[in-house]
Amino acid sequence: MWTNPETGKPEKKFFLELKYDTFVGEPKEDVIEDFNKKTYLDDAGVVRWVKSDNVPPADWLEDFKDLGLITEDAKEKSLVAKDIDTTRAVTEYIESRKRWKEEDPVGYDEAQREMAFEARAAYGPGEECVNVITGETFTT
Repeated sequence: MWTNPETGKPEKKFFLELKYDTFVGEPKEDVIEDFNKKTYLDDAGVVRWVKSDNVPPADWLEDFKDLGLITEDAKEKSLVAKDIDTTRAVTEYIESRKRWKEEDPVGYDEAQREMAFEARAAYGPGEECVNVITGETFTT
């Protein structure tokens, strides 16, 4: 989904978006079916996937709104909830890595060596790698 920087509104530009006239690049009937079978509105009016309880991505929410399945308010509430959920998940990930390092330094070090080995196989030796969530770095 591309957002026009001049208008701030999403626009369909990519092949499947244009082919199906949806942001997710699927036929409208499939998007409607997915909404009816795979989502629910929680008590706060936020759209969530049944299977994971996560908020769908913005392109799905935009299609749900465009197809008249949710209101603009429900879309906005869902986007705010998605940001909150993402912040919470990233914070929990960072904290769990810190706890793991403190509580099980041997297991943590072993996992770090295995990760470095896999990265070395993928990128070659001497490459600097960064965990983009925690900022931790290591060299292959």
